[in-house]
Amino acid sequence: MFAHDFPFDPTYGYDLPALLKIAPPPEPPGFVDCWRDTYAQTRAVDPAVTLREVDGPPQVHVEELE
Repeated sequence: MFAHDFPFDPTYGYDLPALLKIAPPPEPPGFVDCWRDTYAQTRAVDPAVTLREVDGPPQVHVEELE
């Protein structure tokens, strides 16, 4: 477990070996096709990235990415 000061147990009592023993649910129909289509649509979008130089500490080149 890990140390924390949360008022609840975020691990629900599981350590890493116990989590790794949990089998994933079955893949729903069309899952792979859905994510392949989503990925292809995302790749088709031009992100139109811009970089702007901004003030930073001496000897450090800082640019803002938008």
